[in-house]
Amino acid sequence: EIPYMVNKARLIESIADLVKDKRIEGISDINDYSSDKTGMHIEIDIKRDANAQVVLNKLFTYTQLQSTFGVILLAIVNGEPKILNLKQLIQHYVDYRSGIIQRIAQTDYEKTNHKLTVTIGLQKCMSDIDLLIDLIRNSDSRADAKIKLIQAFELNEEQADAVLDMKLSRLSKLDLSELSDDEINYRNQVAALHAIMTDESQRY
Repeated sequence: EIPYMVNKARLIESIADLVKDKRIEGISDINDYSSDKTGMHIEIDIKRDANAQVVLNKLFTYTQLQSTFGVILLAIVNGEPKILNLKQLIQHYVDYRSGIIQRIAQTDYEKTNHKLTVTIGLQKCMSDIDLLIDLIRNSDSRADAKIKLIQAFELNEEQADAVLDMKLSRLSKLDLSELSDDEINYRNQVAALHAIMTDESQRY
């Protein structure tokens, strides 16, 4: 890369002029191979008898290949504008990203934990699928069915609601081995997300 706000064509032109005026010696050729795919790519060929480090030092001295510029690092911190140094700016950005990742992990954790809870409940119901379907069909209401399911299969309310939200045709086609695999997968995901939520080092 070249420094911020430095024009590539002018930089190459200035190097060529310095070589022509013999202010920089040891350069045999300059080629621009930059493209959209490869990005910035300028090659400076050095003569065999030249010292590459000496040439590089002169390029830094006489061209914009190395340059400095002033900035005011003004940022909004906790709702107030503040001028920060570079270390403070980086720290605030890192803290912000850490908080974002933590909130995403929290949301994913809750969703995955719900799936895990439902999967465990469905496995309990698979112990007697005929009883499950019979209880649902012969219940007077959703509330009545919910109570019966909780009592018959030792479900919690979240699991009972999930079962009642499923169609009977789908319930009858559930595969116990697939539910078991899903449970293992969800447990692993929950553990990983919990680590991200609680361990700050996992968010970097």
